[in-house]
Amino acid sequence: MLKAVTAVALLGAAGPGPVVLELTLVLPAADTERSRDIATGVRFGVEEAVHTARLVGAEVVLTVDRDARGDVVLGGLDRTTCDALSREAARRPFIYIALGCGGRASDSSWTFHLEPDGGAESAGAVLWHPALERYGAGQLNARFVERFGRPMSAAAWSGWMAVKIALEAALKARASDPRALRKVLTAPMRFDGHKGAPLSFDSGHRLAQPLYRDGDTPAEIRP
Repeated sequence: MLKAVTAVALLGAAGPGPVVLELTLVLPAADTERSRDIATGVRFGVEEAVHTARLVGAEVVLTVDRDARGDVVLGGLDRTTCDALSREAARRPFIYIALGCGGRASDSSWTFHLEPDGGAESAGAVLWHPALERYGAGQLNARFVERFGRPMSAAAWSGWMAVKIALEAALKARASDPRALRKVLTAPMRFDGHKGAPLSFDSGHRLAQPLYRDGDTPAEIRP
């Protein structure tokens, strides 16, 4: 297994019993702007999960684990890393949420892509834009700016969305077992990414979602 640069375990107590989810973020060793943005988005997603849980009387306890042995692994910003994690997911198994693999189809039924086939850039688009306002996007962008002092990039949104998917799937499944998580993710389960339409994984395990043309005023692209 590749080295875990950052790892977080989420434990949510909601309903009759606790839900335990080990969430590991795996990034390449290179310190790039994109990897830093994803890590910040993951941190933001974890912080919001803590806040949301407390609003409903639940508790999310955070611990650090650098062994990359979680039930859900996030990361992969290059083809080599993505392929290695996908193979490892099938062997162990665990749910692998790929953040930068260009949505390429995988032999592993345990791999789920946040990007469309070929990646958003191949369509001249981005997954997210800091100028978005509708469907709660403006509030999300404002919270991110207030917390980190900079706009929420597409990479940061990906990290935030990956945490949201992992935690909500575990809460719905009432389990952290990868088999239970895969079942709810392929049901398909729907997620609110503040894009004006429910997001879900298609038959190729790619997150079906609106994309945006980059610019001062982003234009929505419906796939």
